[in-house]
Amino acid sequence: MDLLPDRPTKAVETITNYIDAHRQFLPEELIDGMEDAKDIVEARYCDRAHPRQVLGNLNLTEFGCLVAELYEKMGFEIALNKASDKGDVLIIASRDNPGDKQVIGVFCNNRRTSVGVDIFQRASDKIDELKATKGVIATSSGFSKKVRERVVSRNNIELFDNEALAKLLNENLGSNWPEKTIYLLRKWTRGGCRF
Repeated sequence: MDLLPDRPTKAVETITNYIDAHRQFLPEELIDGMEDAKDIVEARYCDRAHPRQVLGNLNLTEFGCLVAELYEKMGFEIALNKASDKGDVLIIASRDNPGDKQVIGVFCNNRRTSVGVDIFQRASDKIDELKATKGVIATSSGFSKKVRERVVSRNNIELFDNEALAKLLNENLGSNWPEKTIYLLRKWTRGGCRF
């Protein structure tokens, strides 16, 4: 498949669309085989685990650029903000499709320790200032228990820890994204991705 290894989510979507369009003409065994192929693609390319340090070893600019690339691949236009003196970056991801207008404030924090309530509150405040339809907090580490409890009351904020972010990167950039990181970062830094 031409979509692999770089676009596994698109590959699964293509198989699903093919099955849906031709279900009435396909034998059941072929449909089962195609469903198995989707499972294999997801297991091989989307669910692939990467060492935690792949994201953790990036500096803040690199981490922010990688997250910006992810959202661009997901169909969003990207606006980059300067890094704060607190060591975080806010990316504004937007799309204006009919019936699907979104503004997402993506708060990036690249750290070795879990994101605590103070960082969650700072991110939450920035997302509110944007009047974003949704907020995302992405980190190369994890989130404290208190943050996970707080996010329940904020249904417009999603948390992406190291594992969740790596899975999203696999799904949209391909499971070989760690090998392409230098190329991806070069693209953004040439384009002025300097936080």
